[in-house]
Parts: sequence; C-alpha cells; structure tokens
Amino acid sequence: MPLNGRQATQLVLVSGGAVTAPAGDLIGSKNYASSTVIAVAGGQGNYNNYVLDGGTNVDVFTNVNLPYPFPDALREFSVESNSLPARNGLHPGSLVNGVTNSGTNQWHGTVFEFLRNNIINANNFFSTTKDTLHRNQFGGTLGGKIITDKLFFFGGYQGTRESQTTNAANLCIPTAAEISGDFSQQPTSGNCARVTIAPGKTLIDPVSGANITATRKVPASSLSPQALALVKLLPLSQANPVSGLIQIALPAINRENQYIGRVDYTINQRQNVFFRVYVTDYFAPAFYQPNNLLLTTTAGNDERVMNYTLGHTFVLSPKLVNTFHGSFARRRDNRGPTAGGINAQAVGVNIYTYVPADFRLAVSNYFSIGCGTCSPGHFNTQTTDLSDDVDYVYGKHQLAFGGEYIRAAQNTNAGYLQNGNFSFNRGLSGINNNNVGEPLIDFLTGQQNAFSQSRAQPTNYRQNIFGLYGQDNRQYLSAKSAGAFSANATGTFGNLGRNAFRHPAYYDVDAAITRIFPIHERLALNIRLEAFNLFNHPNFTPGGTVSTAITTAFNSSTFGYATAAQPARIFQLAGKVTF
Repeated sequence: MPLNGRQATQLVLVSGGAVTAPAGDLIGSKNYASSTVIAVAGGQGNYNNYVLDGGTNVDVFTNVNLPYPFPDALREFSVESNSLPARNGLHPGSLVNGVTNSGTNQWHGTVFEFLRNNIINANNFFSTTKDTLHRNQFGGTLGGKIITDKLFFFGGYQGTRESQTTNAANLCIPTAAEISGDFSQQPTSGNCARVTIAPGKTLIDPVSGANITATRKVPASSLSPQALALVKLLPLSQANPVSGLIQIALPAINRENQYIGRVDYTINQRQNVFFRVYVTDYFAPAFYQPNNLLLTTTAGNDERVMNYTLGHTFVLSPKLVNTFHGSFARRRDNRGPTAGGINAQAVGVNIYTYVPADFRLAVSNYFSIGCGTCSPGHFNTQTTDLSDDVDYVYGKHQLAFGGEYIRAAQNTNAGYLQNGNFSFNRGLSGINNNNVGEPLIDFLTGQQNAFSQSRAQPTNYRQNIFGLYGQDNRQYLSAKSAGAFSANATGTFGNLGRNAFRHPAYYDVDAAITRIFPIHERLALNIRLEAFNLFNHPNFTPGGTVSTAITTAFNSSTFGYATAAQPARIFQLAGKVTF
C-alpha cells in the first residue's frame, strides 16, 4: 500500500473508525516530529496504547506515539479498537501494535529509494502554484542466519531528506523615512496602511506627549537607540521604500535517520528470545542571518529516540505459555534557535539574559522576531516497561493473567520567557484615539505596552505504574448457534435525525505500478511508481480526518462553504533491490 511519507501510523487511519483528531498542544516542538494525534472509535486523541514488539511505545509527555520503524522493517502492524484483552488495559483507547522483522535461515534484503518532487505533482485546488516539497527517502534492510535454525539477525536503515519553503507572508518593517521619525508617508490604504484618527482625537508622541496628528513626525530625541540598533538587523533594502512591505518565505528543512537491529535466538523447541534496538534521529535547523531577523520565527529541533526491547517466550506445555517483555525507551528533544542568534543585550537593552541566543519581540500587525516555541529548552522522557503474561487453556476456558510495571520519567527545562518578551501595539501613541495609534511609532520610540520575563521552568517528574490482571474467556456458543443472534437496530440522537447535512463526497484513488526485473535467481530489481489522489479529485472533506475544510459555525458568513482542499495529485518514484 502506498504511504505518503512512509509513516506506519498512517495505517491506523485505514483501520476503520479512526480520524486525525485536533492536536491542540498534544504535539509540537516538545514531541518527536512524526508523533500524531489519532482518535479511534470515538476515543480521545491521546488514549491509544502504542506497542512495539510487546513493549510500550507511548511518549509519556503527552501520551502520543513514539516513532515506529519504517515499513520495510515491520512484519506486522495491527489496530484493535474494541473488546481489548485485560493485558492491554493501560489506556482506554485502541491498541496499536507493531512487530519488527526477524532474520531467517535464508539471506534476504532490500535497497530502496523513494523520491517526491513538486515538478510532477498537481496544484492544490485553491492554489495557482505547485507546492515546494522535495523529499528523498532511501535505505535498505538485510536479514539472515548466524547459526542455522538457532541464531538470526535483521538490520535496516532509512534516511529522509526533506526541504520546502512556506508560503510567503506579507510583513511591514520601518522605512528610511520612518527610521528618521517621519511617518507622514505611510500609505492610506492597503498593506502597511496608517491608522485613521477619529474626529476630535489625536495621535501623540508617546515620549513627550506632543500632538503629532498634523505632521505625523516625532523628533530624533524621542527615537530609541535600541530600536534603531535593531532595525539595522532587518532586511530594509528588500522592502518597499514607501510602505515598508516585504514578503518573507521561511525555509523548512529537516533530516531523519532511522537505524534498527534485531537478534533472535532459539534456545530449544520450547524457548526463544530476541533483542531489538531501534534508534532514530531527527534534526530541523533554526535559521538566523545577521541582516534578517525575520527568519528567526521557527524553532529548531535536535531529537533522538532510542528504543530497546528484550523478549522471551517459554512454551511450558501445549496449553500453557509464558511471555516476558522488557523495554526501555528514551526521547531527547533539544529545542531552540541557532547558536548564531542574539539577545536583547546585543542591541543595547539593559536587561539580564539567561542565554546568549534568544530574542522575542513583536510589533502588532507589522513584524515579529523569535517565537515562544523558539526559546531554548530540552524535553526528555524515558520509560522502563517490564511485563509478564501467562496464557492457559483449560477446557472451554482461555485463562490469562500477569502483571506490568512501568517507570516513567520526564526531565524538561522550558526557557519560555527567560530572556524576556517585548510587545509593542498601538495603544501608547493612540492613547488619545481610543488606544488606536501607530505600532511603529511605539516601537521606534521604545514605548512597549507589555514586557514579561521569567526564569526557565525545569521539571523532574517520576511515576511508578503497577498493574495486575486476570481474565477468563469462556466459549458458551458454538459456531452453529451463533447465527441466531443479530445486531440491534441503529437509534437516533436528538430530533434532527441523521445525515441532515452532508459534506461533499470524499473520493480518492491511490495506486502503485510495480515492475520486477529478475537479475539473478535470488536478486531482483523492483521499480515502483506510486500515485496519491491519482485522478486529482478535489476533496474538501479530508479523508480519514476530522473535517476542517467546511465551515460549520452557524454564525459564520461562510457557513457550508469549502475553504480548503486536501493535497492534489502526488507522484512518488521508488526503486528497491531485493535479494
């Protein structure tokens, strides 16, 4: 099955009754990049129990998933949403279970390359240009025997390189005239337009309090040296010389490397043991240019997840089996700007700063520097999971009992406001105009409306989770009598009835064309062309997701209208060598 991005968690959405839920603050710069929020069978988005090779794969920070290995490294992937066994009762949602590949007596492997480029993709329904995404995913797997019928190994690697540019945003920065104190040339309409002074109201110099409604000029003595030092770090030459309008498109570049290794050992006919290591690294750089601080509004992340699992199965008798799993997972997330950034002291602000690179400033409706999630910090979690399960068949009874111990830890340090946050709106220059003045006048005179600062917020949480369970499944009905029962009739809620309003139909065809070229008896080349939304059908109701494309607020002027569409046709080319 084609998977756009080769994320195994996408398979949850095709299992039925699963939708991408509103993320809120469950995922973001504090989680691993591929973590997702999926609601299954009406549950909450962070209610699912994610398992990998029998060990927990849950990020205890917000109870979303830790990353799963790439598809070539997975042997099984399943989703259970109802009648879950007692052993999987830690979370009230579904059970998402992944099992990695093992080696065999024969040597097998793959080499693959998946390429996505905007050149061969279609335009989004609401866009006149193509997306800018370039994605390259490559790697391979190899598995085989070390000792025939006893000791086996499996290993794999996948690298992902991705780059794109966000849609350009219109920002307004000071012009040469405004930097000298002259705001009379501001346009009266359009982008970066001046504010309207109400009859009987005035625009003032927020430093001296003088009425500048007629001239719209402030003297040089009122200008802030710190503000003038800051504007030298903005791309003034790229902006419109009259209005200060500038378009900024932020780069988005990331890379990921996944490594997996597994060893299986058959002790005897009744016992086998395995040990698996899975490590994945993700890096998305922050951007900084000494003459363009407008690029500093996205966070940088350097992340690593390490997941180790040891499993042992002991068949004590044809009716009695004992299974042990021990796993350890650690996630490290270092967040923050690039080392070349600045802080407020660099432009002459007399303030204590905790770190050398963290500067946050916002001029309302004009421009901003830095962001809340750009502040330096680390968000690390680790989980130790030990479980033992016993299954026993006794007549018509299927007995299961066991226990689980989880040790969860969180070590975080969020520097959200440690270097301060400077806010400039238009209230001070417009104090005599219903608090509607010129934001740039407030900024260039250094008259901020709000400032906030705090120390970094460290946390060191620890939690011990103990669980014991027992379950008895007894078969009361034979297959012959089961047909005497049928599902109850579907009811209704409220008095409107079902399907009174309908979204546009969702129609999507994903396809893959594969050609296998035999090279040798055990060597073959597999060429694939994968297509997502093959017929380029505009889908206004996202398939498998909670719809956000149709306005559903009754008081909205766009109620019932489509305002966004799912991605247009995408092609992905892949090559794989199998041996």
